[in-house]
Amino acid sequence: MISLALLKIPVTDLHRARAFYTTLFETEPVFHSTEYGWTQFMLGKLPIALYTPGAGGGAGVPGHDLDFQLTSPDLEALKAQILPHAPDAAIHKNADGSQSLEFRDPDGNGLKIMARVDP
Repeated sequence: MISLALLKIPVTDLHRARAFYTTLFETEPVFHSTEYGWTQFMLGKLPIALYTPGAGGGAGVPGHDLDFQLTSPDLEALKAQILPHAPDAAIHKNADGSQSLEFRDPDGNGLKIMARVDP
């Protein structure tokens, strides 16, 4: 059986990205190495890594939409928390009845955090 091992986000400035994601995730990284261009967080059992392309973590291109979505039970509170760091943060109502908080990180990577709306 195959399962998810790690999500990676390419960034241009590891320290700036670390500060942004520490605020977003409300937790400190479990590992950080400037030498290897890598900072890793744990969200529950899911590791999420920030990496500087070409420094050992991969060759992704910062500034694109990420191919995963996170979830949060309180999008309004999360929006208020991240708005000073992501002024484009907005909550959208989706056609399937869900809501999503959408914004860009300091490198322009598009993030989407979902929450279901009870019918």
